Amino acid sequence: MSFERKKIGKFGEDLAVSFLKKKGYKIIERNFFIHRLGEIDIVSEHGGRMVFVEVRTKSGNSFCSPEESIGPRKKQKLILMAASYLESKKLWHKPYGIDGVFIEGNNGRYEIRHLENIIEI
Repeated sequence: MSFERKKIGKFGEDLAVSFLKKKGYKIIERNFFIHRLGEIDIVSEHGGRMVFVEVRTKSGNSFCSPEESIGPRKKQKLILMAASYLESKKLWHKPYGIDGVFIEGNNGRYEIRHLENIIEI
């Protein structure tokens, strides 16, 4: 991944964390890496459940929306990562969901969309 892409990704995750905190989400962890599966962008808690958040940031002209960039394979990985996280922390008894925070824009103007339960579990 290029330096510029990492920079945009971190910027988007920072915006998402700030946005979620304002909505009452408690941020538990960021960038939780699970060997052979990948990384959970944000692990949070809200309304008595664990919420795993995938953040997608697009700037400039893009061929698809941030929402469209999460395909079936990524959705399956998100489910596996959430289950793996819950097991590793001995929290498998807690209800959970997977949300998406989608950020689009450029020139200092960004639109943030938060979609709850982007994957049926």
